[in-house]
Amino acid sequence: MTSHFLMNGLQLLLDSAVKSIAVMLAAWMLIAMMRRASAATRHWIWSVALAGLLALPVLSLVLPSWRIDLLPSLANKGDTAPATPKVETESPVPPAAVSTINLGKQVSASGSSRAIQLDPLPQASAGSLSVRRMPDRRLDDVWPVPIPSMLRTFDKLKAVDWTVAAFLFWAIGMLLVIARLAAGTFRIWRLAKSASLVKQNSWVALAQGLAARLRLRSSVELRKSEQVPLPMTWGAWRAVVMLPAEADEWPDECRSIVLLHELAHVKRRDCLTQTLAQVACALYWFNPLVWLAVRQLRVEREVACDDQVLQVGTKASEYASHLVEIARSFGGNHDLSPVAVGMACSQLESRVRSILDPSVQRRGLNRLSAGLVAAGAMCLIFSLAVLQPWGKTTASSANPQSAVPVAEEQIALPGLPEQAEAVPQTLKAQPGETDGTAAIKDGSQSAEKTDEQEAAQATADTAERDEQDGSQAKAQSSELTANQIIEMKAAGVTPEFIEMMRKQGLDNLTVKELTQLSIHGVNAEYIKQARSWGGDKVTVRQIVELKISGVTPEYFSAMKQAVSEGLTARQLSELRIHGVTPEYVEAMRRAGYDKLTANQLASLKIHGVDEAFVKEMQGWMGGKPTVNELMQLKIHGVTQEFARRMKATGFDNIPIKKLTELRIHGIDEKYIKEMRDLGFDNLTIDQLIKMRVHGVDAEYVKKMRAAGLKNVSVNQMIEMKVTGIDEILLKEKR
Repeated sequence: MTSHFLMNGLQLLLDSAVKSIAVMLAAWMLIAMMRRASAATRHWIWSVALAGLLALPVLSLVLPSWRIDLLPSLANKGDTAPATPKVETESPVPPAAVSTINLGKQVSASGSSRAIQLDPLPQASAGSLSVRRMPDRRLDDVWPVPIPSMLRTFDKLKAVDWTVAAFLFWAIGMLLVIARLAAGTFRIWRLAKSASLVKQNSWVALAQGLAARLRLRSSVELRKSEQVPLPMTWGAWRAVVMLPAEADEWPDECRSIVLLHELAHVKRRDCLTQTLAQVACALYWFNPLVWLAVRQLRVEREVACDDQVLQVGTKASEYASHLVEIARSFGGNHDLSPVAVGMACSQLESRVRSILDPSVQRRGLNRLSAGLVAAGAMCLIFSLAVLQPWGKTTASSANPQSAVPVAEEQIALPGLPEQAEAVPQTLKAQPGETDGTAAIKDGSQSAEKTDEQEAAQATADTAERDEQDGSQAKAQSSELTANQIIEMKAAGVTPEFIEMMRKQGLDNLTVKELTQLSIHGVNAEYIKQARSWGGDKVTVRQIVELKISGVTPEYFSAMKQAVSEGLTARQLSELRIHGVTPEYVEAMRRAGYDKLTANQLASLKIHGVDEAFVKEMQGWMGGKPTVNELMQLKIHGVTQEFARRMKATGFDNIPIKKLTELRIHGIDEKYIKEMRDLGFDNLTIDQLIKMRVHGVDAEYVKKMRAAGLKNVSVNQMIEMKVTGIDEILLKEKR
């Protein structure tokens, strides 16, 4: 039984291993096809692929299989039990009637029948002896003849084959990875418990404001500890952001950037996907493709968080500089726990390039793309789970002492006339025999009746317990837990408050919604005002956001007159959070932008575009830039002085997009002068940008010429740098 279980388990493991390779290859191909997609999309692809690997073994067991005999089965080698040796024992019939009894067990390929043969009786009287084989009974229960002990220990004496060793080898590897995961989880849990809760108003207010900008719904705890090496987030469901002790000394911009990055991890549920990835590593620890996928998942996770931070209005240059400063301060990545995520500083160079590259797709994952990827993954996983490429398993012989369901059989005694009748379930006593066989008959019938009664009683008890458990679960589902009652009490939720909410039509509120409404002081009057601003369909979350952001009736009336379009509750919250006032709207109108939408006003305010900046840009550009151009100029620090220096190098009337790219890649008059001193006099702006992007500077050009490559053009030099040919040429010259 144990060997058969191990062989089936090992075959399931090999089946999942082969199919996991197919899943990983499909994920790599999809990533290659969507290499220009956003990091959030690539991260979702890896997450779905790893989750599919976890579901693959379970689905292979529960779904019907479609067998294709491509690979040999591991369980084809059955063990055939040897014939039982001839033994002499007492007979239940009179001693004069039987000399010896030969028990020879024959088991068919299906294990469904066996025969008992008796030696001829020397002097048989007329009569018959018949036996009905009882289902699910041992041989010694039907025929009370002692079976040798060697038959009972036959399976234990068999040598352990390689399948057992392979299964144990996989189990040891899995336990080691799980032990690492458990130790990391315990370490980060103990660190979070020992960390002190941050109660400073500056940190709490900043976290609430940033959470509103990210539209983060779940609550987050801020904790601080001297043992925290760098900012990190832990908790798949209840998130905890842990900060180092020196976080109070950070400037306001650094605080905002760090918290934005960590809250982005919380919104994206990165701790949950990280935990699932670690479980997949434990199950498929022998597959290097899985480890590579988990590594790529971690890289795409950090880039996706960077993109989300930039999407809410953070300046790319400032964010990149703070990221480099944090990496320099904390000394790189710290692997504190495999289930915690944080502002990791690994892959720093590629992340900074991505942050400063305006052509990178930063849009988050939309529902259509997520649904298509998930649907495709489900089709692939279900198809692989149903497909069984292994050959059919050959049934091995049953244990000599195991129960074998058999049909009714007759035992014929040679030398006797044909049997007159068959006696079911026991031996029929011949005339003149003792009452021993009758006792056997009565005992077997009594045992069978007892088993039936016990089975019926067990079924009835199970049904009664299930009914009781169901009724208890139903009764408990409508009751509040102790934690919920404590939470409501701490938030000041009273029966009068609940009744007031019901009178306003909010009679199906959850505990979380009630506590949020009570904490932020939402009353009946404010609910009526919010509904007049956002319509009757305004949700509880939107009401809370309006209250947190400080939207008042006066602010709503002023903004309604200042903005031509109708404002929703969400737009009101965003405008108020980012400090868009009627005075700011009027200032932008004086600058020539009188038909700005709510989203454009919020974006301009986030990036610090005001009336003075607009007039300055219009003064030296000689025209009216678009809203997007204004934001790009402000984000990347393109000023009139920078445009004047570029004009002094001979580049006049540069488009705003090219001027922004020059600023992003750090191309200034010094770089242009160095290239011209090396003989590159007629460089275009596109060539300068390509050279700078690929690392072609004055030092590189001098190195190439020292190696003998003196007549190489700019385009050839860029091509050699991109393809890596320059490294080969320089190596040969050495």
